[in-house]
Amino acid sequence: MTTDDPALTRAEAAVAAARDAARPEPEHSKALAAALLGLSNELERLENVNDAHDAAGQAIDALKTPFLKAPQSLAAPMRDAVSRYLELSAMAGAKPDSARLEPIAQALGSVMRIEDDLEDSKW
Repeated sequence: MTTDDPALTRAEAAVAAARDAARPEPEHSKALAAALLGLSNELERLENVNDAHDAAGQAIDALKTPFLKAPQSLAAPMRDAVSRYLELSAMAGAKPDSARLEPIAQALGSVMRIEDDLEDSKW
């Protein structure tokens, strides 16, 4: 996207840098997802909801593989990405991609049950 908006330019540069550094390790995936969510925020601020929605979906995709391997370690950033994606789906009038979300929802449900069990056991 071409624009003279400095915040959007910085957000796009952060995504480009995070993509360049992206590796399969969870920390790199978290950094890329965070950059994509930042870009999503800037795009929404500029009233480009469809591109903001796409960036939030890409954040989910960036986290998906490492999240499904170790859900507890990436549950918080995945919840943030999914929440943002669903919020923007509603704003854009778009139906959320169930193929993208279904395995994540199952894993997040398992993590939440584990967290609840730990809390109930007074650990």
